[in-house]
Amino acid sequence: HIEKLSAELIRGIIDIIPESIFHLRSASKTLRDRVDTYVSQVQSSRLIDRLAINGAHKDGHWPLETGLLYISAHIHLHKADLFELRLKHFSTKLDADVANKISRKEDDNERIYSMVLNVKDEEMIICLRSSIGAL
Repeated sequence: HIEKLSAELIRGIIDIIPESIFHLRSASKTLRDRVDTYVSQVQSSRLIDRLAINGAHKDGHWPLETGLLYISAHIHLHKADLFELRLKHFSTKLDADVANKISRKEDDNERIYSMVLNVKDEEMIICLRSSIGAL
C-alpha cells in the first residue's frame, strides 16, 4: 500500500518522477493530500529549463510606458504537470486568473508557457514566482 509510505518517501517519488503527480493524486485521499502539501511548499528544485522576460512592447514602448512584460517559460515535459498543478494551486490561493492569461505550446521534449503580464499585477507575479520553483 503506497499510501502507507512516509511523506518524505512520497516527496522523493515526486522529485524523481514529477509526472507521477496526477496518478498519485487519483490513488487515494491520503496521497492527494500529500501531493497537495508538496505542491504548496516552496520548491528547492528548479522546474523550468529557461525563462525569458521581454519588456519591450511590439511598437517599441518600454514596460514603464506600457506596463507589460512578455514572459515565456520552457519546461521539460516530465516536469510540466507538476508546474501546472503548482500554477493551479497558487492561482487559486491568490485568486489570480492564470488559466486565461497563459498559452501553452508543446515542442519536442518541452512545453512552452507564454503570457503577457502587467507589472502592476502583483498576484500574478507572486503566483508565477511561486510556481516555477528555484531558479
